[in-house]
Amino acid sequence: PAVLCVASLAGTRLQAQAPGDVATPAPAQPPTAADLQPSFHQLLDAKQYEQAVVEARKLVDAASQRPEAGEELQVALMNLAVAQYLSGDYLGAEASYLRVIELVQASGRLTTPRLARAEAGLAATYHAGKRYDLAAEHFDRAVLLSRRSEGLFNEAQLPLLQKYADSLTEIGRLEDALKAQRYSLRVVERKYGATSPRYATQL
Repeated sequence: PAVLCVASLAGTRLQAQAPGDVATPAPAQPPTAADLQPSFHQLLDAKQYEQAVVEARKLVDAASQRPEAGEELQVALMNLAVAQYLSGDYLGAEASYLRVIELVQASGRLTTPRLARAEAGLAATYHAGKRYDLAAEHFDRAVLLSRRSEGLFNEAQLPLLQKYADSLTEIGRLEDALKAQRYSLRVVERKYGATSPRYATQL
């Protein structure tokens, strides 16, 4: 009986240590977009644009895994588009900006400043790629959206108006280019006055 008791206890111990009963560690959670943001911005600040594109894709992947992360995905795609633009990948930047615009429009938030920034980024991408007809079309949209969200004479539209005028000039729409330049002058005059050095520079 004593031997049977020991054997029984030994069997109990063996069963307790069976592989199926051992608690397995929880799988490592994939990095979130918040985890990856610092690395992306460091690469962008260091002008390591190709590496920044790689990190930005990770941001997009992390946001895409969470269906509820609509805003997060838009931000991640904007980051990717900026990195692609700076790395000279204009086709990639075009695709990313178009996807942001599609997501914003699908959300119904047509007055969000992100839509204006995405249109401006897309226009700048077309301008850099010398696709001036498309650049002019999207600069026009970006300027209208900027005025709608930031006011008719907001200073943030000045760089847009400059490239807008340049794109219009490249495709031979000289009268429209002149109108864009005149509007820039009005913005500067309202902000700094007609006797300011800034006005003279713009003139």
